[in-house]
Amino acid sequence: MAITYGMSVKEFWEDNPDLFWAYRFSYYSKVKSDQDAMNFQLWLQGAYFHEAVVVALANSFGKGKTAKFFNGGLKFNSNLSLGRAQVVNFGIGYEHRSPQAAESFVSPEMNNDFVNNLKNERIFSTEIGYQ
Repeated sequence: MAITYGMSVKEFWEDNPDLFWAYRFSYYSKVKSDQDAMNFQLWLQGAYFHEAVVVALANSFGKGKTAKFFNGGLKFNSNLSLGRAQVVNFGIGYEHRSPQAAESFVSPEMNNDFVNNLKNERIFSTEIGYQ
C-alpha cells in the first residue's frame, strides 16, 4: 500500500509513521486533481459536441425556402402484329421529374440555399421493338 502512494520501503520502515499519512494524502490529492482534469476535458469535449450539433441542426429543419415541382408524365405504346407471331412495338414517353435533393442545394450539409435556376428535368423517350 505504501509503495502505491509513492513511499519507499526505507521511509516506510525507518522514518516517522506520520509520513505514511502525508504520502497517502498527497497521493489522493493527485488522484483527485487528475480526475478533475479528466472531467474538465470530457466536459469540454461534450460542450464542443453540443455546439456542433446545435449549429448543424440550426441550419436545417425548414428554415429555407420551399421549392414546388410538378411530377408526372405520359407514355403511349402500340403493338403492330405482322403475322406468324411477329410483333413490332412502338412507344413514346414524356416526363417531368423534380431534381434530386443532392443536386438542388448549393451546399446541402451546410445551408438550405437552392441552386440558381432550379427547374424540373424534362425527359423524352422513344422505343421501337421487334419480336
